[in-house]
Amino acid sequence: MSLLYKTSTRTASFLYELYIILYKTEMFRDKTYRIHLLCWTIYIAYEILLTGTLNGRFSHPLTYIFFYSIEIGLFYVHALIIMPRLFRAHGSRYILEAVLLASLLCSYTILLVLSSYFLELVGVRKRPLTLDGAFFLYLCWRAVLFLMYATGFFFVRRYIQQTAEQARRSLDLERMRTKMAQLESDYLRSQISPHLLFNTLNFIKFAAKHRPEQSEEAILLLTQTLDFSLSKSQYGLIPLREELKQVENIIRINQLRYDGKVTVELLKELEVNGKLVPPISILTIVENIYKHGDLLKEKYPARISITEQQDSLTIKTENLIASYPDSQARGRGSGLTNLKERMESFYGERNFSLEYGKHGRYFRLELTIPTTWNHILTETEFPTISQRKLDT
Repeated sequence: MSLLYKTSTRTASFLYELYIILYKTEMFRDKTYRIHLLCWTIYIAYEILLTGTLNGRFSHPLTYIFFYSIEIGLFYVHALIIMPRLFRAHGSRYILEAVLLASLLCSYTILLVLSSYFLELVGVRKRPLTLDGAFFLYLCWRAVLFLMYATGFFFVRRYIQQTAEQARRSLDLERMRTKMAQLESDYLRSQISPHLLFNTLNFIKFAAKHRPEQSEEAILLLTQTLDFSLSKSQYGLIPLREELKQVENIIRINQLRYDGKVTVELLKELEVNGKLVPPISILTIVENIYKHGDLLKEKYPARISITEQQDSLTIKTENLIASYPDSQARGRGSGLTNLKERMESFYGERNFSLEYGKHGRYFRLELTIPTTWNHILTETEFPTISQRKLDT
């Protein structure tokens, strides 16, 4: 029993020292190699201790080195060379792969036989090698065992690689979608100025002669709008206060154009001013009111309500429908259709609601968007226009 203990202790000590030497080599600085080395060390130690204890004796360390080196070589050749080729094979190529597998098994057998003779020659192997049925049955069992290990390793490794590739593609696709959403938002924001530029410049031309003080204010408001249209957004989102600032600018410009006769009420119930919204979301709704609404009747003012709930933001509008006969021909709803598509790209089909339509003489709209994820991207990540000017 003491001899068994000494032999097992010597074998374990040798394996540990070999493990430390391999672990410190250049190749095994890679995490993958270290995991393989650790797994093989645990497996070999377990198998040696189990068989040695059951047989009542341990072999010489060189025996373990030779035999396990050949078996591990069989494992990796089958897993990394034979299996990938076999998995891609078709038709007559299966015959070629079968020949390769048979050659691998023959090479495995020859190497084990030669190793046994060598160990016997140097005096490590005490008993002479007998090439009988029991010996070849043992070789077949070990070969099948390691081929099964290698096949399982191949499929697990392939699954992990496919999963990682799918995750990488999904991440690239998500980045592309985010970039496209940002580019789309920046493009749409740049389209604000063409919508207002013509009418505003006509008004400025008129006011410069008749109402110089209003022309100066209109120029300032137009400059702010152009600054907004030229600024870039991160992640396709902007602070809500910047969007509302442009809404107020549009309302004020139209008040100047119509000499205060336009009746539009803007109601805001906001607790925190740091919410983030897709650009042009509220502006599109306001522009739709000016394009298709009758805003000159003081008794029927257009109303814009922006209310913040616990986890959402709701925009409601109501305006008298214009009575001019070509209102339908002016493209009613095209801007709102685009708005719905943009909300779907930002929030998904089920994470927001947009309802609008004709109710008697009025056109009503209600948009609700989520704000629960706004804490991920705070307003500190989105400098205001004035801050961006200072940075540049």
